[in-house]
Amino acid sequence: MGVHTATQGNAWIVVLSGDISMHESLEFARELKAACGGPHEVIIIVFRCSMINSHCLGTVLAAYNTVKSTSKKIRIVSESKMVTKSLTNFRIVPLVPLYDSVQDALEAVESDE
Repeated sequence: MGVHTATQGNAWIVVLSGDISMHESLEFARELKAACGGPHEVIIIVFRCSMINSHCLGTVLAAYNTVKSTSKKIRIVSESKMVTKSLTNFRIVPLVPLYDSVQDALEAVESDE
């Protein structure tokens, strides 16, 4: 499975799915770095995996630190209780808001504007 990207309106969506090896972690880091430097104002990170490693957690935190002083917004969608627990334990949530679906994340961004 791995890492996939898509755009929807002004959002760049980065999806991490399946089993996460170091290869997927590095690909995820490259895509998220590109998203942070790209033209989209919203970055939505979607975790469709049962667990994530510390490299992925650090990548999300680095992306947050990269965009926090800009007008860009990062939102996370987690489809796994274990991933949500990792994000919470690593204190990424509540720094980056967490949603149940991409649609919920997009609607929340629209209501913020």
